[in-house]
Amino acid sequence: MKFFVPILSIAALLCLSTQARADLVGDSINSSLYNGANTTDIEVSLGNTTVPGSIDNFLFTTTIAGNTITVAEDDGSTTCNTFNAGDICGVVLTDKTEFPGYTAITLDNSSTTNKITGSFSGNQVFLDFTNLTLHSGDVAVFDLTFGGPVIPISPIPEPGSLLLLSTGALGLAGTLRKRLSGR
Repeated sequence: MKFFVPILSIAALLCLSTQARADLVGDSINSSLYNGANTTDIEVSLGNTTVPGSIDNFLFTTTIAGNTITVAEDDGSTTCNTFNAGDICGVVLTDKTEFPGYTAITLDNSSTTNKITGSFSGNQVFLDFTNLTLHSGDVAVFDLTFGGPVIPISPIPEPGSLLLLSTGALGLAGTLRKRLSGR
């Protein structure tokens, strides 16, 4: 029994270290502009930023903090009309680090425009500019609400974790073998 207490303690610490956090700080976010009403019709990728960070989207800037996304129109204006092919109709922000567990996205009271709408799906946030014109000085601030666990994106098992698991299994097998052979 005395051998299982340290093993259970380590397992509990590993579980506690993967608790959900209610922000995007440290995550790698890819920003893309989409064309028309179809959010999968990516017009141009603007690259990645690490939160907190900003991405210059030509005439406007998207800033991502811990749990807020701010879109600020720079000089000039941005227009989207779904009837004109090639118009930029929104921004898609993809979290390349994890599935954050979004539960809501709401427009903050500090916004100076309510024309941009926000939505989310999986690890993506969509900011829709359909049928609107943003003018210099317009700002839209979106508050993100998180729930559920943060699930890291890891399509390939981590070698270090597999080594740790294997070493623990061998140690447990050795302890059991020693205990059984001593009787």
